[in-house]
Amino acid sequence: MKDSRTGRIVITPRDERLFKYLFVNKVAAVSDIKKDLFNAVSTKTVHRRLMKLSRENLIAGLAQRERGNRMLYFLTTKAFKKFIAEPNVLRRVQLKSDSTAHDLELLEIKRRFKAFNNVHNFYSENLIRSGMLDHLPKIKAMRELNSDAIVKINVNGKTHYLPLEYEASAKYSRRYDRLISKYYLCPQVAAVLFVSKNGSIEKRVRHRDQRREGKFYFALLDEIKKDGPIKFTNNHKEVLWIN
Repeated sequence: MKDSRTGRIVITPRDERLFKYLFVNKVAAVSDIKKDLFNAVSTKTVHRRLMKLSRENLIAGLAQRERGNRMLYFLTTKAFKKFIAEPNVLRRVQLKSDSTAHDLELLEIKRRFKAFNNVHNFYSENLIRSGMLDHLPKIKAMRELNSDAIVKINVNGKTHYLPLEYEASAKYSRRYDRLISKYYLCPQVAAVLFVSKNGSIEKRVRHRDQRREGKFYFALLDEIKKDGPIKFTNNHKEVLWIN
């Protein structure tokens, strides 16, 4: 849609939702944008709208060569200042993902979690670290943990805010020792949801956590992608369900 007087496009409420969506998630493929925001229109229509917004420098596109030049989109500084906030009022601003494969898989995890009744919200790292959620005391208390996300979830009739970590590639054991320790040292954390891309990563982190109290609950990415409830287990064989 264009303004007949200026010839420039008119920004719709759905466009504004897209800008917030890209800020919250840092990156999205066209397929993600269609699923989450444009599900009632054709992929061709989505492409056309994204191209118009890109020409206005409100979003930026990047071809992902390893996936057949699949287009990924990010928010621009222009759109951020106009539709989200002035950068100097936030604690941290990151508009472009520095690990697109990781963040796209995290977006898929988010979509799966939000489909379940006991998940009330799924707060992204970008939203948490920006300080925009500092009005929520439990989120603010965990902001400096730099979790990939925090999940607001009902477990056995009680509401909890649980950090989520997604590990796509193996790191040194010392890094996992530091990661595990920071969560055990934070009294606001009742449990941690740890998602691994493969079994060898999960095995390594489980080993580092085995002599502790069982705060870490584990699941593989492939298990999360399957239909049906998601089962997380800790080293004490206790189960936490996402359902």
